[in-house]
Amino acid sequence: MTVRRRPIYASDLRSLGGIVGVVSIRDHDGEQCFRINHISRGHDLVWLSARIRDEDRAIAGAEVLAEYLGAAVRS
Repeated sequence: MTVRRRPIYASDLRSLGGIVGVVSIRDHDGEQCFRINHISRGHDLVWLSARIRDEDRAIAGAEVLAEYLGAAVRS
């Protein structure tokens, strides 16, 4: 018997909630970079973005992601 899974819609993503933040890292060359981090409300989903060189862009991206997911921004 095959179990059918319910499809995922955009409205499902908007109710994930959780916390979005920006973390500071060093790349392989020793330069400072930033990544956007999201942890869902249930702590079962974790997402980490690619490296972003500009801190202001990383913060702006985190704010947009938090708004879309219904999450809080951690500073």
